[in-house]
Amino acid sequence: MPITEQQRKERKNYLGDSDVPALFGADKYKTAYGLWMFRTGKLEEEEPVTEPQEQAKSPAYLGTIFEEPIIQWAEGVLGPIKRDVEVWNPDGLNLVGHLDGLRRSGLEPVEAKSLWHADRTGWGESGSEEVPDRTYLQCQAHILNCGRDKVCNVPALLLSRLTMYYVEPNPEVMDAILAKVAAFEECVQRDEPPQNVLPNIGEVKRMRRKVGKTVAVNQELVGKCQKLREEAKQIKKEKEIAEAELLAKMGDAEYGINLSGPDVTYYEQERKAYEVKASKYRVLRFVKK
Repeated sequence: MPITEQQRKERKNYLGDSDVPALFGADKYKTAYGLWMFRTGKLEEEEPVTEPQEQAKSPAYLGTIFEEPIIQWAEGVLGPIKRDVEVWNPDGLNLVGHLDGLRRSGLEPVEAKSLWHADRTGWGESGSEEVPDRTYLQCQAHILNCGRDKVCNVPALLLSRLTMYYVEPNPEVMDAILAKVAAFEECVQRDEPPQNVLPNIGEVKRMRRKVGKTVAVNQELVGKCQKLREEAKQIKKEKEIAEAELLAKMGDAEYGINLSGPDVTYYEQERKAYEVKASKYRVLRFVKK
């Protein structure tokens, strides 16, 4: 279920079911540290993507576009489904579910998913509960909010095929979710980041900075960053040399046949013109003294 701008603002006051995988380190897009920064006002807001061509590249945007057709298909299997349902945790936990749907018969949660690449890692046979860890944890959070005896129905569009998964309630996982959410809320109240977890690079770059503030940094960590940067430069240089040698061997051809491995192509590409919006950003540099 796509959340509204108002819900996004309100989310600074609670965790959503879709945040739960990050608490377990099962979300490649966000971390518990990043969620803590967001909840405590330490994270700069992301610029919304408004260009149609850029929106079309976003899996989240595609998921939103295809959510309704997937739910319509699921109604043929599950019966009538109420759309876009908000469910607060019945036990007073600071956890809210924004459900894609709620099955009117049995009040079971429905979580629509779509996959836009060939890698089906984590997705099992149709009719099973074998879904990726991120989806599984989100479904268990849905069940925790809707009733511990419910089944979470997962209609999924995997490339061009529609199929249904049924995630059964797992008491041990739900208890683990309760503990993780409670521990996270304590971190928010104390204004202390979660232990033994780091933000990803995208999150930490968006951390709000205090202009003019100076802190001491660890020399070992600085040296590590400098060393990796130099190695990356050398790898880039060697890559360019190897590519230049390969293209020179191809001469004026645009297709190279390799009898013992992948063939090589060098076709002309077209990049459409577009205007880059003005923006501010920060750059990590090392200052010589």
